[in-house]
Amino acid sequence: MNIRYLVRFSALALGLLLTPMTVGAEQEKTIFDSPVPLSLEADSISFDRSRQTYDAQGAVRLQRGGLALTADHFWWNTTSGEAGASGSVRLKEAGGTLEGDALQLNLDTGTARLQNARGLMPQQGFFLSGNEIEKTGERSYRLEEGTFTSCDAATPAWKFGASQLQVDLGGYARARNMLFYLYDVPVFYFPYMLYPVKSERESGFLIPNVGYSSQRGAQLSLAYYQVIARNQDATFALDYFSELGLGKGVEYRYLFGDDNEGVLNGYHVSAFGEGRDSYALKWKHLGLLPGTIRFSADTEYVSSRSFFSDFGQSAEIYNRDVIESVAVLGRNWGKINLGGEFRYLQDLDNSNRQTLQHLPEVHLAVVGQRFRQTPLYYRLDAEAENYWRREGVQGQRYMLRPALAAVGRPLDLFSLGAEAGFRQYLVETSAGGYDESLYDLSAQFSMPVERVYPLALGTASRLRHTISPEIDYLFVPDHGQGDLPVFEPDSVVEPRNRLRYALVNRLTARFVDPQEGTSYLELLRLRLYQEFDLREARGNQTTPTTPAEPFSPLQAELRLAPTSYSRLEVEAGYDFNGGRQGVTEVQVRGSVHGGGNELGLDYIYQRDEVAYFAGRVATDWLKPVYLGYRNRIETETGQALEQVAVVEYRAQCWSILFTYTDRLTDREFLVSFSLAGLGKSTGGGSIRQAQPE
Repeated sequence: MNIRYLVRFSALALGLLLTPMTVGAEQEKTIFDSPVPLSLEADSISFDRSRQTYDAQGAVRLQRGGLALTADHFWWNTTSGEAGASGSVRLKEAGGTLEGDALQLNLDTGTARLQNARGLMPQQGFFLSGNEIEKTGERSYRLEEGTFTSCDAATPAWKFGASQLQVDLGGYARARNMLFYLYDVPVFYFPYMLYPVKSERESGFLIPNVGYSSQRGAQLSLAYYQVIARNQDATFALDYFSELGLGKGVEYRYLFGDDNEGVLNGYHVSAFGEGRDSYALKWKHLGLLPGTIRFSADTEYVSSRSFFSDFGQSAEIYNRDVIESVAVLGRNWGKINLGGEFRYLQDLDNSNRQTLQHLPEVHLAVVGQRFRQTPLYYRLDAEAENYWRREGVQGQRYMLRPALAAVGRPLDLFSLGAEAGFRQYLVETSAGGYDESLYDLSAQFSMPVERVYPLALGTASRLRHTISPEIDYLFVPDHGQGDLPVFEPDSVVEPRNRLRYALVNRLTARFVDPQEGTSYLELLRLRLYQEFDLREARGNQTTPTTPAEPFSPLQAELRLAPTSYSRLEVEAGYDFNGGRQGVTEVQVRGSVHGGGNELGLDYIYQRDEVAYFAGRVATDWLKPVYLGYRNRIETETGQALEQVAVVEYRAQCWSILFTYTDRLTDREFLVSFSLAGLGKSTGGGSIRQAQPE
């Protein structure tokens, strides 16, 4: 029979124990403590009155407030508060858990000393070990011949070790003559180390990365992460490129009241030799200003046209030929919306002196105002734009368009709508003033028809098929804009007399899950549409030697999503006109993904412009090795435009990433490191900087 003994203590009760006492079988001593109760349980417990000492043997368990202790043997002097334990000692407190062979403990002060000890600090994610671990305070420890790591293993993949190590939870780990180990092999020496051991963000250096580029040469990227306040931080970067220069960068991140958040980047390169210095600036912001005014900004500027080709990390970046910077202000009052926009374009291929800038443009929209209970609605649109450039015609353009619309659903069978609008233009330029007016008419028709089918496939219970023919008509007369200066293609409304017709098919599934409830997924959407130009059909836009071609290319849009982890999107156009008959465009984007695996294939074709395949694959089938590959291939020549191969090894507490990039103008190899708890390596060479974990 397994018999356990339990004693609860108080100071008053201890004074009542006048003689040496041994707790016998099937006896229990229960005394209530004040202010902190102490509970001691063991196979046998004895008390020596003369020494005021308790002695517990066998499967000892002690509990006092937030402190819990287990051991094979335990003794405690009630006068001094000194205690000791041996044999499979485990001491658990709010700050962490310590394990060792032998323990000296003061229950009054909370200090402790463990021999041959190990420790886990869960909030910080660190493991400690040492010949001796001394608990010097509530959250502070001193280690003799100690190590610390974030690896949970008997032989950690990495660790820091020192003859003496001071660790203050919520503060820093400090050590002199520190060694960094890979497994048990020392690889780096640090004369002094100060590293944060906090659960919240903390300032410190990030891990460097290294690499080589045929365009930039050997490269080394260093970064420092700085916590400014709870709502602000920054990353400072220093990048060395042997063939280009020295890069210095900063990324400042903030989050203020009224959901005002943003990122401000700056990057400067000091060129080596006869090269020219260059820099880039970028600011993104979203939030509210006083008066519930919405403000957003996405601005960017580079001093060198080759900046993106020199430092861009993806095709979308290094192929950029123009930069658009936009800042938007907006305020709404119910159905009245007022907005202002500043838009600046930077042409990276040509001189920017004649580039037209919108500084600023203002829009007012009054939408959907219904006349009482009638099917009539009125709306108002107004615009004011200031066109500016260093060279060329400048000016201001004003437009006012009231409109009257009617909508309805006759017999509840189809939807019908019509709108009539009147535009008034006023244009002031450096060459003179102009004003013109014109009207426009439009109409819309749709008649969706649907049927619901029962379905018994997993959690899918219903399938709805919807067919919707759609027709819309637009008329803008060829009158009233001949004298207006054309700043850009959309600054005037082209005369139109066209009919657009479409057929839309949709398949939507209904899923009923006992735990997650009811949900819907659009499995398929197919839209076919084309335009018929009545002006072209009557010969308004043709010459006697040019045949009329009133039909636009037939366009098809397909979106197929049979599951939540797969999709296929297709856009295609085919021109039936004799002189240009053939496919005008094809865009295919498909992917299948699940867990850590993905397979994707894109095909992009624009007649007389571009045609290429793009593929990507990623897999975790070889865990802990993760593989990724993507490429772009020009279909006409078969030339590879870009290839990127990624190999990552992820251990329990560290990872290493190898990236190889091969593009037309550059080949690059990068090595990046990540140690759990210490952050990732920095990513240099752009105004996009790494952040700590």
